[in-house]
Amino acid sequence: MFLGRLRLILRLVQAGESASEDSTKSVARGNNQVDEVTGKLVNALIDVGQSFPQKALVESIYSIVELVRHQQHPHSQAFALLSRILVIAANSDSIIVPSSSEEISGHDFKAMILDRICTVPWNPKSVLPLATALGDLDMDSKQLEAAIVKIIKQFKLVDATDLPVLIYNLLLLSSKVT
Repeated sequence: MFLGRLRLILRLVQAGESASEDSTKSVARGNNQVDEVTGKLVNALIDVGQSFPQKALVESIYSIVELVRHQQHPHSQAFALLSRILVIAANSDSIIVPSSSEEISGHDFKAMILDRICTVPWNPKSVLPLATALGDLDMDSKQLEAAIVKIIKQFKLVDATDLPVLIYNLLLLSSKVT
């Protein structure tokens, strides 16, 4: 039951790109309502993320990473959810990787997910929320370097109005380097 509801919410989150691209006024008004409800649902998930069963955590992380991998642009709060549940997963003693049924440490799982995120192309609309989410994570120097290089490579794709916030996030990440 819980996983079914979580999947439904994640489908709403995935609808972020298609909902925001329609330009008809009446549809836009409806989409704004969907966007608002989706944001509230994601915020509720963030608040209760600690109580997710491990399988739900892993499936949620994989769902959001797949959106990144396929250059889709979900609701921006999806990346805030990703950072929160990735921290929870990283603190687990062990995680079962769905694709291989291999058991790895939470720390290794987080490293694997960060590697996937930093090695795939990003949707230009997702750069800013992804950079913000990455800034919320504790990373070792190698992971920080990969994240910083990835964000710098995205500068040419980002709307000029987003550059100050992106630079700020980059500075925050850079200040974590030891």
